[in-house]
Amino acid sequence: MRPMQVNFIACFIVMFTIASFHETVFASIPQENPEETTAITKPPTQKSSDSQKQLTWPVTSLYNLLPVSAPIVHKPLWGGFTEYYYAHDPETSYFLSVPPNIKKYRMVILIHGGCFINGSALDHEIFPLASHFRRYHYAVASLNYRSLTQTTWPIPLDDLAKGIHAIINSQQGKVIDITLIGVSSGATAAALLLYAPKYPGIPPIQHFIGLSGIYNPNSLAHHITSYIHETSLEHFTLSSALRFSGTPKSKTPALLIEGAQDYYSDRSPHSQASHAEFLAHYLRSNGVSSRVYWANTPGYTKHDGPVKLMSSHELTFMREIKHFLLKV
Repeated sequence: MRPMQVNFIACFIVMFTIASFHETVFASIPQENPEETTAITKPPTQKSSDSQKQLTWPVTSLYNLLPVSAPIVHKPLWGGFTEYYYAHDPETSYFLSVPPNIKKYRMVILIHGGCFINGSALDHEIFPLASHFRRYHYAVASLNYRSLTQTTWPIPLDDLAKGIHAIINSQQGKVIDITLIGVSSGATAAALLLYAPKYPGIPPIQHFIGLSGIYNPNSLAHHITSYIHETSLEHFTLSSALRFSGTPKSKTPALLIEGAQDYYSDRSPHSQASHAEFLAHYLRSNGVSSRVYWANTPGYTKHDGPVKLMSSHELTFMREIKHFLLKV
C-alpha cells in the first residue's frame, strides 16, 4: 500500500473516532425548539417569563470539555440545583433547589462573599450551607451578582435586590418563611438591603444570619482595605458604603456570628467596637431583635470559622441556630 493511501486511511479513522466521541458526549443533551434556544444559551432579553426557564444541560464528568459559552447548570457537587436568570447579564443568576413532594416549605437564600470583588454562588464555602439546609427539607437558593470589577457601587446591591424578588416571586406562596444568610461581604450586603434606608428594599424576610459580616466603618482591618486597594478599586471605599443610620427598613431579627479572632476583617473582634456588636447595637437601639454569637470553638475562630462551623454540626452552635430559627 502506498504511503499516501496509508495517511489518508489514518486521517479518516481519526476523524471518525472524534465524530463518534462528540456524538456520545452530546447525544444526551435535550434538544430544544428554535424559539427556546436563545433563552437557554444566554440570559433572557425579551419575555419576562423566560427568566424562570429551567436549564436542562446535563451534568457529567466531562463538563470541562464543553465550550466556554455553554450554559452549564451546576458543577457535579451541585446536583439537584437549577440555574435561573433574573436580569440581562450572565452574572445575574441564581441556583435553586426545591424539596420534592412538599407543598409548603421553608427557604434559605444564600449570598456569597468576596469583598464585592470576586466570589460566586457556587463557592466552596456556600455548598456546605446549601447541603445542610437541604437535609432538613428547606428550599435553597444561592445568588450570583456583579462584582465591582464589572460595575460600580451600589449596583451589586441592586442586583441582589432583583434576585431576591425573583426567587420569592417564583415560589408563588409555597414558602412558609425565609432566612437570608450572608457570608463575609455577603452578610454586609444582606444587612444593607434589610436595614439601611439608603439602599433598595426587599420583600419581607423572617430571619437574617450574618456570618463574619463587615458592618462597622470604624473597625475595618487593614487586610480588607489593602485588598480593595490592591485590586485597583481606589474609587470604592467600603467605609463610605456602610451606612447604618436612621430607622432600619425592616424588623427582621438578626443572628450575627463572628470568629473570636477574626483579625482579617475586624480591627477589634470580641469587643463593643467589633462589626457584630456594632450592628447589633444599631438594631437593638431601634427595637430590632439581634444576638451576637462569638465562635470560640478551636479551629473556627477566624474569618472563615463561622461558615465552617455552620456545617460542622457542633452541638452548642446548632442549638443556637435552631433556637434562633424557631423562636420567631
